[in-house]
Amino acid sequence: MNRPLMIVAALGFAVSLSAEPLLVSSSGTFAAGTTASTWSAAGDTWAFSFFVDSNPVVTSDTIGTDFDAPISGFVYTLNGSPVSVGPVDVEFFNISDFGLINVCFFGCVASGSVTNGFIIEGPQVYSGLESAPTILPGTYAETSNTAEVASTGTTQALGTVYISPEPSTWGLSAAGLLVLAANFLRKKSTAATGSSLR
Repeated sequence: MNRPLMIVAALGFAVSLSAEPLLVSSSGTFAAGTTASTWSAAGDTWAFSFFVDSNPVVTSDTIGTDFDAPISGFVYTLNGSPVSVGPVDVEFFNISDFGLINVCFFGCVASGSVTNGFIIEGPQVYSGLESAPTILPGTYAETSNTAEVASTGTTQALGTVYISPEPSTWGLSAAGLLVLAANFLRKKSTAATGSSLR
């Protein structure tokens, strides 16, 4: 294997370990008494997922409290079927402000009063300052989950928020490692063959 290809593989691996996209997801079943709407109904199952950069460019923050970061690929389902929930805003919270996230639908602001969406409390999911956070992959148990439907909140069963590297990031990392391993094995084989000829 030539040196430029090995360098490209190593760089690809290093880049994949830096500012990687993370998949954030959660799901549950709406509690009895949840207000029915286009995106909610008592007893129905719900799920959401979206991508956020592990080192996001923060769009707004309050030191010691929360930050807002750009997200992409937001998907919301009700009973397994996609549902449009309009513009979505996600806010990440410091443990001093009950941690985890607010997910706000239909253009409301997650750091303000969530009118439609979820207020999910639990551990803090990032390190560093709110102005320059690093979101940490992990499994985070909720300590509180409230579904707000037209400003009417209903406490939901506790669930889990999952934050994991985007699947393609793992593929890029694995490919880089395979190229480096193949190069190492080739050199080792060449060295063993060369030494037996002497």
